[in-house]
Amino acid sequence: VHIHLLGDGCEFVVTDACIPLSRRARITMCSKSAQLIPQEDAERVKDRISMVPPQELARLLKQCDRYVVF
Repeated sequence: VHIHLLGDGCEFVVTDACIPLSRRARITMCSKSAQLIPQEDAERVKDRISMVPPQELARLLKQCDRYVVF
Protein backbone atom coordinates (compact mmCIF):
# COMPACT_ATOMS: atom_id res chain seq x y z
CA VAL A 1 0.00 0.00 0.00
CA HIS A 2 1.23 3.46 -0.90
CA ILE A 3 -0.31 6.58 0.61
CA HIS A 4 0.47 9.97 -0.91
CA LEU A 5 -0.47 13.06 1.08
CA LEU A 6 -1.15 16.42 -0.51
CA GLY A 7 -3.13 19.55 0.23
CA ASP A 8 -5.18 19.32 3.42
CA GLY A 9 -4.35 15.61 3.59
CA CYS A 10 -0.92 16.54 4.94
CA GLU A 11 -2.60 17.23 8.26
CA PHE A 12 -2.69 13.43 8.67
CA VAL A 13 0.86 13.66 10.06
CA VAL A 14 -0.47 15.21 13.29
CA THR A 15 -2.85 12.31 13.98
CA ASP A 16 -2.14 9.38 16.28
CA ALA A 17 -2.60 6.98 13.35
CA CYS A 18 0.23 8.36 11.24
CA ILE A 19 3.22 6.65 12.82
CA PRO A 20 1.63 3.19 13.26
CA LEU A 21 0.32 3.29 9.68
CA SER A 22 3.71 4.35 8.36
CA ARG A 23 5.09 1.05 9.68
CA ARG A 24 2.70 -0.86 7.40
CA ALA A 25 2.44 1.37 4.33
CA ARG A 26 4.75 3.52 2.26
CA ILE A 27 3.79 7.15 2.81
CA THR A 28 4.94 10.08 0.73
CA MET A 29 4.01 13.74 0.97
CA CYS A 30 4.00 16.46 -1.65
CA SER A 31 6.85 18.77 -0.68
CA LYS A 32 4.87 21.84 -1.73
CA SER A 33 1.83 20.80 0.30
CA ALA A 34 4.07 20.06 3.29
CA GLN A 35 4.54 23.80 3.60
CA LEU A 36 0.92 23.98 4.80
CA ILE A 37 1.64 22.15 8.05
CA PRO A 38 3.75 23.35 10.98
CA GLN A 39 7.44 22.57 10.48
CA GLU A 40 7.67 20.71 13.80
CA ASP A 41 4.95 18.29 12.63
CA ALA A 42 6.83 17.61 9.41
CA GLU A 43 10.04 17.07 11.38
CA ARG A 44 8.29 14.57 13.69
CA VAL A 45 7.61 12.17 10.81
CA LYS A 46 10.51 12.97 8.45
CA ASP A 47 12.11 9.53 8.97
CA ARG A 48 8.85 7.76 8.12
CA ILE A 49 7.40 9.92 5.33
CA SER A 50 9.32 10.86 2.19
CA MET A 51 8.89 14.32 0.71
CA VAL A 52 8.47 14.24 -3.07
CA PRO A 53 8.03 17.03 -5.62
CA PRO A 54 4.47 17.79 -6.84
CA GLN A 55 5.09 16.26 -10.27
CA GLU A 56 5.80 12.88 -8.62
CA LEU A 57 2.04 12.26 -8.21
CA ALA A 58 1.63 11.36 -11.89
CA ARG A 59 4.37 8.72 -11.63
CA LEU A 60 2.89 7.31 -8.42
CA LEU A 61 -0.55 6.94 -9.98
CA LYS A 62 0.90 5.11 -12.98
CA GLN A 63 2.47 2.54 -10.63
CA CYS A 64 -0.85 1.71 -8.91
CA ASP A 65 -3.53 -0.70 -9.98
CA ARG A 66 -6.10 1.12 -7.87
CA TYR A 67 -6.24 4.34 -5.92
CA VAL A 68 -8.58 6.15 -3.59
CA VAL A 69 -8.84 9.92 -3.31
CA PHE A 70 -10.41 11.53 -0.26
